[in-house]
Amino acid sequence: MNPAQLYQDALDAVSRAVLTGDDKLYLSRMSLPYALTTHRGHFVITDRDEVVAIFQTLSASLREKGVTDYVRITREARYLRPDVIEGLHFTHILCNGERITQPHASRQRLVLQSGEWRFAAAFYGIENDTLPITFPLTGLNRDTPPPGPVPFG
Repeated sequence: MNPAQLYQDALDAVSRAVLTGDDKLYLSRMSLPYALTTHRGHFVITDRDEVVAIFQTLSASLREKGVTDYVRITREARYLRPDVIEGLHFTHILCNGERITQPHASRQRLVLQSGEWRFAAAFYGIENDTLPITFPLTGLNRDTPPPGPVPFG
């Protein structure tokens, strides 16, 4: 299958989960441990409860800000191995068609587990330095694609 389409499908599922607060869908698309890196921090999440708490904080924050569209668009994706895909995408956060923050570049790594592509690592082109991320802080580096490969573990 086309890695860009698989990557986009995974992004769409997780974006939908974030906007609707569907933690079960979100968890079904996550692989643990999950490595999350920003321009200012690196975190390794190993516990499902921690994933849910981080997810719930972000989801509630976006809803509180009136976010109507959380759109992540694949720019490129490739197989690193038959069971690993790495991709680059840009995130757009909108409220009724208006941007409420600048788009930012991110890379993520998917792993194939039990027949489903799950997120295992991410490098978000944002400035946040603590978890949970309540809202992505974009800065001067937002348009610069994070370096590849994605830091893992």
